Amino acid sequence: MVSFKNLRQILLSFILVFQTHSSTQVACFSKISVTVGDQAAAENSEAKALLKWKDSFDKSSKYLLSTWTGNSPCKWKGIQCDNSNSVSTINLAYYGLQGTLHTLNFSSFPNLAVLNIYNNSFYGTIPPQIGNLSKVNVFNFSCNYFSGSIPQEMWTLRSLQGLDVSTCLLSGTIPSSIANLSNLSYLALGTNNFSGHIPLEIGKLNKLEHLNLGNINLVGSIPQEIGMLTNLQYIDLSRNKLLSGPIPKTISNLSNLNILYLSENPHLSGPIPSSIWNMSNLTELFLNENNLSGTVPDSVENLANLEILLLDTNHLSGSIPSTIGKLTKLNELYLNFNNFSGPIPPSIGNLINLTGLSLQGNNLIGTIPATIGNLKSLTILELSTNKLNGSIPQSLNNILNFDTLLLAENDFTGHLPPQIWRLHLSSNQLSGKLPKELGMLKSLSELNINNNHFSGNVPTEIGLLQDLQFLDLGKNELSGPIPKQAIMLPKLVKLNLSNNRINGRIPVEFSKLQSLQTLDLSGNLLSGTIPGDLGDLKQLEMLDLSSNNLSGTIPSSFDLMFSLTSVNISNNQLEGPLPKTRAFLKAPIESLKNNKGLSTNNFNDTYLIGVGGQGYVYKAKLPSGQIYAVKKLSLETDGEKPNFKAFENEIRALTEIRHRNIIRLHGFCSHSRFSFLVYNFLEGGSLDQLLSIDTKAAAFEWEMRVNVVKGVANALSYMHHDCKPPIIHRDISSKNVLLDSQYEAHVSDFGTAKILKPGSRNWTTFAGTFGYAAPELAQTMEVTEKCDVFSFGVLSLEIMMGKHPGDLISSLLSSYSATVTYNLKLIDLLDQRPPQPLKSIFGDVILVASMAFSCLSENPCSRPTMDQVSKKLMMEKSPLAEQFPTIKLGQLL
Repeated sequence: MVSFKNLRQILLSFILVFQTHSSTQVACFSKISVTVGDQAAAENSEAKALLKWKDSFDKSSKYLLSTWTGNSPCKWKGIQCDNSNSVSTINLAYYGLQGTLHTLNFSSFPNLAVLNIYNNSFYGTIPPQIGNLSKVNVFNFSCNYFSGSIPQEMWTLRSLQGLDVSTCLLSGTIPSSIANLSNLSYLALGTNNFSGHIPLEIGKLNKLEHLNLGNINLVGSIPQEIGMLTNLQYIDLSRNKLLSGPIPKTISNLSNLNILYLSENPHLSGPIPSSIWNMSNLTELFLNENNLSGTVPDSVENLANLEILLLDTNHLSGSIPSTIGKLTKLNELYLNFNNFSGPIPPSIGNLINLTGLSLQGNNLIGTIPATIGNLKSLTILELSTNKLNGSIPQSLNNILNFDTLLLAENDFTGHLPPQIWRLHLSSNQLSGKLPKELGMLKSLSELNINNNHFSGNVPTEIGLLQDLQFLDLGKNELSGPIPKQAIMLPKLVKLNLSNNRINGRIPVEFSKLQSLQTLDLSGNLLSGTIPGDLGDLKQLEMLDLSSNNLSGTIPSSFDLMFSLTSVNISNNQLEGPLPKTRAFLKAPIESLKNNKGLSTNNFNDTYLIGVGGQGYVYKAKLPSGQIYAVKKLSLETDGEKPNFKAFENEIRALTEIRHRNIIRLHGFCSHSRFSFLVYNFLEGGSLDQLLSIDTKAAAFEWEMRVNVVKGVANALSYMHHDCKPPIIHRDISSKNVLLDSQYEAHVSDFGTAKILKPGSRNWTTFAGTFGYAAPELAQTMEVTEKCDVFSFGVLSLEIMMGKHPGDLISSLLSSYSATVTYNLKLIDLLDQRPPQPLKSIFGDVILVASMAFSCLSENPCSRPTMDQVSKKLMMEKSPLAEQFPTIKLGQLL
């Protein structure tokens, strides 16, 4: 697959060519008489224009352009001039600048050929005055925050040869006047908010070599005129949810095409045109995740230069042609999740360069051909969910780089290759004892046999897997104590033994697993006390000991577990004080309930109704009969004193905002050790408590759920767009959404809220709840409204699914499992406890899911604003409502 970086290099090569062309062009006209004074005046005019533009930037951006001083821009960083000392190139790619284009006087640059501001933080609209750059050859505005439509003046620049505005926030349609750009060879509009059809006039751009229209909400069919672009080498029309109809037969006219991306268009239907199999220059063919049907013919052998062939997640049928074995340059072959039948052709063994082969989710029969052992470069082999049988061929032992072998839901016998380091057999009907031979898979890094029917003891031989990092034996019928030998795994990061019948005490040897981040022993028959040695697990982030028979107090060593972010000790016989670490302070009440007598200091535990991100919440009844919620904030946490700041933040935020979907503050007080906040008491409790109780979740109907999502969206829209300056909550999660008796949402817990300062970068330390926090906070720690947008997306999916969507989000972001996830039906993803949605609410449920996915974009600039989300949820319904029972997630992404 051609990387994003490589595509940028292609465009940068255009820039180098255009710079040379610009200098030559100036030399051709050197006979024109220009005085030295005129040159100096022009240079001075360009310098003034650039300095004025620089002055409009924020402080840090100005610092990055510290060389921009005086009247000679040709010496400045990012500026290049032609032979007459006139600015010909402005190249500020990767500078980290923040500002707009509105103060740049384009008329001052009569000889500008290249304007490259790729990967900065420019925002606002592209001004129409850009049409004054009559000699410009290249615009690269990609990876910025530009919004609005592309000005009509852009489409008049006939000298333009390279235009890249991809990965911004641009909207509007692609006009027919694009045909004016007759010299264009590079056009990238992908990943924006455009809409409408592909204009027929695009066929007039006969010099075009690179075309990217991916992920821009295109509708309608692919025009036949695409076939007129005979110089095309690269075309991307992928991820356009409403692009429909067949693939035009004229696409075979593109005889120079190397790369064809038509993936993730769920309404692209019909057979693959037979002429595609004759496009012998293709190196990469992506037709995956569409609605294509028909067969793959023997003529596939004509694609002799093909390196990547992705046809997965369609409705293709018939047998896999034996001629596919002639594509000896193939690196990746993905035919999974179709309706292919018949045997696996032995000729696949000829594809000796293959690294990834996926045939899972078909109707293949017969045995695994021994010739697959010839594929010595293979790292991934996915054959699960077919009708294959027989023994696993010994020739697989020849594949030394094996890491992933998926054979689930077949009828295989025999042994596994010892080189495997990733073995996933979860969610089958496998039973019996775990084989001791597992200890022979010396390279194993991941072992997942979750959700089967294995019984007996955990074999001690697992302790021989010294490279094991992930071990998941949950949801089986394993019994006996946890063997000490089996857990002496120095590289272990995640251990799940939950929901078995394991008994005895928790081994103190767990303390030696210094890389352990997740430990789940819930739902077993463990007894005795929690060993204090667990406090030595300094990397541990998640600990679940719930639903056992543990007793005694929680060890004081837990006070030093600063990395711990999630804990569940409910349904045991524990007593005594809770540790004062962040994990316990943030734990929902459901994670602490049903113990013998845990105390929270001073206030009576009987009236404890919640544990928020910054303190405990109690129910308080006044003599008048009025009931309030009182939050108690300790001014000392983890040996520091951060909570006075939390108290100040919450007071400041709540006294400055008034909204029906934001918790109302009635008063506050403070003394040397504690501070108190008095709120409305909301009978419905927190959203996470409601979703954790089956009976309450069953009564939480779909109209109520949609209204809760809308309420939170309205609250965040108000905070981001109506408050001056904007307020960022930073901890939007189900525990911080409270419900009244009518199930109306109220956003609470503003202890981590941040008021944005205009012109400031707003850097911060981490605040929020893991699993809801935006991914960019792990790198930049810069707070923006888009951090709340991501958390809102997680919360919306949690409301729809009835549980935290962490696994779903991970699979969407993983190239390994994304195709499986895209093929899931939305109706199967929804919380199954309430009755299915009524037809009248179909459109709302679809729209909530679609908006949630858009909020989860890894790129913050690709996420919508909360104002856009709120307005769409209030005013629109999904046009896909009639297809509700069959809609797949891929149609909503």
